[in-house]
Amino acid sequence: MPTPVSHTPIPRPLLLVVDDEVPVLKVVERLAVKAGFDVVTCASGAEAMRTLTRKPADLAMVDLRMPDVNGLDLLRQIKVAVPGCEVILMTAFAAVDSAVEAIKLGAREYLSKPVRLRSSSPAPHRRFGSSSSVARRSSRSKAEVARSSNSAG
Repeated sequence: MPTPVSHTPIPRPLLLVVDDEVPVLKVVERLAVKAGFDVVTCASGAEAMRTLTRKPADLAMVDLRMPDVNGLDLLRQIKVAVPGCEVILMTAFAAVDSAVEAIKLGAREYLSKPVRLRSSSPAPHRRFGSSSSVARRSSRSKAEVARSSNSAG
């Protein structure tokens, strides 16, 4: 008699989307879910940081200009709170100096709004990598953080 095989579902990577514009949140959420991500949306930087303490994200898409926080400051906070989280900044006010600063701070990408997420443009998972490759990178990053914490203490 064959041994039953356990099919534990592979967890979907978590995408945190932070933007003060609700239509942007809805569009990115819809497309990212189709691409294989679990999605949490936040309309402010403060809400995003509260969310990250409960649910560490694998990826974050962050607006550069929001009423309560500058996206570069939020990028710094995310990288401290969740070092393995990859961050993509998006802005309607693209400038070379903020793009350079974002990349220096560890942003994966810097996108100009309106972000073209129609079917004719690259799908969200192509921007992020496939959801499974993001999950593997995230698992490796979390393991590396755990190892460095253990060796430091």
